[in-house]
Amino acid sequence: MDFGLYLFALTRKFWLVFSDRYLNPPFIRFTTITIIIIGVLNLFVAFYTSAGGQNVYGSWSGGDYSCFYIAGKILNNNPSKLYDFRLQNELLHSLLPKISPTEQLPYVNPPFFAIIFKPLSCLPYMLSYFLWVLISVIIYILAFKLFWKTLESMPPETAKLALLLALSFEPFFMENLFGGNSSVIGFFAFALYLYFGYFKKDLLSGFSLGILLYKPTFLIVILPMLLIARRIKILLGFGICSIIVIFVSVLTVGFDTCIEYMRFIFGVSATALRSEEIFRTWKYIDVFSFSRLLFGTISPAGLILIGTASFVPILFLLKLWWKKNSLNKSSQDLLTASAITLTIIINMHFAIYDSVILVISILLTVDVLYHNIITQKSVELAPGFKALLLLIYISPWISQHMARILGFQLFSLAIAILGIYQISLARTYSRITGTSSG
Repeated sequence: MDFGLYLFALTRKFWLVFSDRYLNPPFIRFTTITIIIIGVLNLFVAFYTSAGGQNVYGSWSGGDYSCFYIAGKILNNNPSKLYDFRLQNELLHSLLPKISPTEQLPYVNPPFFAIIFKPLSCLPYMLSYFLWVLISVIIYILAFKLFWKTLESMPPETAKLALLLALSFEPFFMENLFGGNSSVIGFFAFALYLYFGYFKKDLLSGFSLGILLYKPTFLIVILPMLLIARRIKILLGFGICSIIVIFVSVLTVGFDTCIEYMRFIFGVSATALRSEEIFRTWKYIDVFSFSRLLFGTISPAGLILIGTASFVPILFLLKLWWKKNSLNKSSQDLLTASAITLTIIINMHFAIYDSVILVISILLTVDVLYHNIITQKSVELAPGFKALLLLIYISPWISQHMARILGFQLFSLAIAILGIYQISLARTYSRITGTSSG
């Protein structure tokens, strides 16, 4: 017992010394800028050495962007063939001839989302990808700045540092820029939803949430929360956006193709897309993928893990969701933050690149902590929370390699801990009446 206490005290002392020395603004600023510079240089090398669909690093030129580019091509030529996966595969290997003949990368987003890539697909592939990288960076920074305006308690001098951390966050920098993914759209939609919500423009807030229909997995927790909280205007705004999305989709590809997409979404025609080559389990961070990695399959132990991770947090949240409108701002913000965090965990297929939305969840939590825990004179976060933030920032850089080798997704565990912490804080602050918990 004495040895355990001594070890704990020693570990705590080491962490305090480490955090004082390295987790300070100058060192963080230096580290993030270094990561960004090295990353940008590597991105230019990848562009310059790209040939036949591969670059000097041996990875695909443009990564997952190729499936969006191909979707744009199909829309320009034969929209009704948008979900013809054989055609998609032929175009993929024509576009990237050096990749393995067995590789597949289907376009699985809704029809309306492919409209974005119609003009981009008229350009040469690498130029189109370069423009998409620039667009992604602009959207990301714009969304960050809009969302930052809603954070009342964040010290103004931390804005640039927070932006550097967000830009150098692996799910954005590597997965979205190098990997050519589209998760910045989800980040933008969540930021817009919270921005309009902050100014009490519920219809616009809900309409912004409708953008997330481009990837319905983003809505798996946030919609039930709003429904239980009886946020009628937000849900009405979401409904209006949904109708527009359906109308635009039918107008773009036709009714039959939209039905084909719905069949795919519900798994009727998705048999060919369930292979490990497409859904690479080590790249996914939801509880289903975590369990499959850990146990090799969805075993009874895996089902217990899935059930516990999915239903226990929701049971704790149901009462809070029901009385959300009467809670103080801190509790409401934490419930929103935890809903975003749980969206990542309570899912069937949630890839690491989509976890860029975690930036919003973390900033909401930090803003609440500054408002409720930190005094005006001492702006300092608790050492334990700092350790969690460090784990969340570092783990994406190594977790995919660990998952492939060890069958354990470290990043999922870090996100789950954050979710538990947010729910615990929300329950604590909900016991305080009034509009402020400070």
